[in-house]
Amino acid sequence: MRSDGTSRPIFDGLRPAFLAALVALILSKGVALLPGLAPDDYVRILEHTPANFFLAQGRFTEALVFSLVRRFGLSIHDVWWASLALLLPVTAAAIAAAVRLAAPAPTPLAWLCVAAGLAGSMAVGADILLFRTAIPVHSVCWLAFLVFLTAAYLPWSWRRRTAAQAVAVAVALGGYQPMLGLFLAVALADLARIPGGWRERLASSVLPAFVLGVCLYIFIAVGLGVVFGVGSNINDRGGAITVGDLPARAALLMRHLLEPFGQRDPATAALAFPLLALFVSAVLLLAAWRAPGRAAWGVAILLAVSGAVLLPLMLLKVVWMPGRTMIAGVFAACLVAAMLAAVLPRAGHVPLLALGVLASAAQAVGSSRILLDQQRANRWEMARAAAIAQDVLAAHGGRRPSLVVLVNHGWELVPRHRPNWYDRNTTSLAIPYSASGVFHEATGMVWQVRTARGLEPCRTSPAWPEQGAIHPRADATLVCFGPGD
Repeated sequence: MRSDGTSRPIFDGLRPAFLAALVALILSKGVALLPGLAPDDYVRILEHTPANFFLAQGRFTEALVFSLVRRFGLSIHDVWWASLALLLPVTAAAIAAAVRLAAPAPTPLAWLCVAAGLAGSMAVGADILLFRTAIPVHSVCWLAFLVFLTAAYLPWSWRRRTAAQAVAVAVALGGYQPMLGLFLAVALADLARIPGGWRERLASSVLPAFVLGVCLYIFIAVGLGVVFGVGSNINDRGGAITVGDLPARAALLMRHLLEPFGQRDPATAALAFPLLALFVSAVLLLAAWRAPGRAAWGVAILLAVSGAVLLPLMLLKVVWMPGRTMIAGVFAACLVAAMLAAVLPRAGHVPLLALGVLASAAQAVGSSRILLDQQRANRWEMARAAAIAQDVLAAHGGRRPSLVVLVNHGWELVPRHRPNWYDRNTTSLAIPYSASGVFHEATGMVWQVRTARGLEPCRTSPAWPEQGAIHPRADATLVCFGPGD
């Protein structure tokens, strides 16, 4: 029992919720157990990513994970499968614990399972699994999240429990900053469930530990940056935009927020987002009819988590939109459903639960589509790279040139792969820093490959794969794909 006496024993209803979340995770993201390569993965196979790259972005946990893997003589690509095998049950346990923490007594078991299934199947969570070499650090982040949740039930003193939870928050944010929204959703749901005044709520909730953990994260991230002399200038991902850039960034965010859902993103395509939105809206409306105060808490949680998601997007140099940041919003919606289930009219339980199951199934289809598209993209780009490499070697009498430049290629998007969102379904052959990795994976040889447009020999050259499309030069070998602009 929690010391505040507001919850049932932790294992009451936790196991079925865990199984529901695990089944949803496997059905929606089991494809990730097959090998797959995102643009960053191609690079990390070829070369070690320095710790300063991550420290400059405040990702000190990821820097530590990469450094430890290298210390044991391994590549980060060697451990992704074992990490994913750990990630799936750990994530299921964390989801079940979060749903269990948010749901007051008495909450029907079916609602715990549906909420856990919705959280496990969320399509936006598939985005992070596209990057196989990032899975090890995500396993650490979700393990820290699980520690944060289960520590609330351990028979520790308030000081010891709060310290452990704060460290867990800092560790998770040091690996993946969008975890902030998940912690915030849990902290607010826990705060809403505890009876009494604000002083009693704060004394018994996990919110103080969350705030302390965020402060600890900022202290460590800034401190390590100072100690190791790294700054946002080490790469274009760290740091914040300037004041003058704020109007343009606000316009960008509004354009994407107002864009019709499902237009380009399989995470919200077809019925996935409308069904989830309808489910959460119906829960809020019915709860507002019977318990307006609790429904107001639900709306406040959704708004607070949305703000926590949008604020970094508003200020940081790189905008990760929308999937990798929307994960917290979907997670918060599932917690709100669990939190309000006990006050819903019994007549509405069956249709709402059925709607939740349909939304979970739609999300699972969207998740699988994201990961299956990556499989097809990898096959397409490696086959094309192997064919280009064969022709280049033939033009050089079997000798591999020092540099290959792909000129005026027209395959930013993998053919017939829709929808597209930023680097999803964008072939790695079209990205300068990953093209060399594609050639390496396709041929087993190390290549130096660049992309370019508008080079003179290609303005009148045949387009590959026609004869005469390859132009050996002293400084580089050009492969022309058309005249360009």
